[in-house]
Amino acid sequence: MLEEPTVPCPSIGSSKHYLGLCKPCDFKCRSSCRFGYQCSFCHICGPAQSRQWKKQKKSFWKQACAGEAVTSRLLKLVVANRMCRSEQTRQPHKLQGIVLSFQSFLTGTRTQALCSGL
Repeated sequence: MLEEPTVPCPSIGSSKHYLGLCKPCDFKCRSSCRFGYQCSFCHICGPAQSRQWKKQKKSFWKQACAGEAVTSRLLKLVVANRMCRSEQTRQPHKLQGIVLSFQSFLTGTRTQALCSGL
């Protein structure tokens, strides 16, 4: 178990450093952070930890976006299959409502913006 330090934290974001939940301050690693103690990022982490954190974050979003693309493709296949069946029973309107709500869930603005930024 990690022990809590007795030394005060150099920034507010550094308080989570010893739990492994901090986010490194890129500006502190490059030169100096203009927010100082009020910074919400960790000032204890060094440049190597900052680079590692960025790589992990980028990898996470790539995997999340890839998963969303696969889910979207599967949904289209299911919809196509259901549409063929619903045309036979003449009730396509029920399925369209479900499809639209699921598509709006998949194409959330936050996820879509983050995925397109990679």
